[in-house]
Amino acid sequence: MKYVDLEKYKVISFDMFDTLVFRNVQKSADIFEIVEKTAHLHGLNCIKDFVINRIEAEKEVRLQEGKKEITLSEIYNKLSEKHYKEYIDILKNIECEVEIESSSPNYELRELFYDCIKYGKIVIITTDMYLPRNVLEKILRKNGYNGYRYIYISGEIGQ
Repeated sequence: MKYVDLEKYKVISFDMFDTLVFRNVQKSADIFEIVEKTAHLHGLNCIKDFVINRIEAEKEVRLQEGKKEITLSEIYNKLSEKHYKEYIDILKNIECEVEIESSSPNYELRELFYDCIKYGKIVIITTDMYLPRNVLEKILRKNGYNGYRYIYISGEIGQ
């Protein structure tokens, strides 16, 4: 499969989500519903209205002056100000696991990704996702992406 003449380029950049990796949900709030259900399965029946509260916490963090991009920790810190304080680390970990499990590769682009590596190109992945680096790396490994040079995560630099 050939999309572009790879000979022309030294560096190739791929966006991570909706390009290399798909989230197997209709909308991001579906992830939060799975988190809430998983929390209940772990006996955290006191977790009520998680989806609404998680969405609101993210909105509040995004509205903070001077913040273009945010991190999952910032979202959960905001969430813990009003809700679930003693369970916040558990919920955050569940969300990370759900994100990993809910991901699948874009097989067509994965082929191009490996063509780039095969031809000695520097492959960079970019994302504006709020997830931490270690979770993003797990998602990439799970979906068969290895050999890239670097991941640029806008949340890490706030832009």
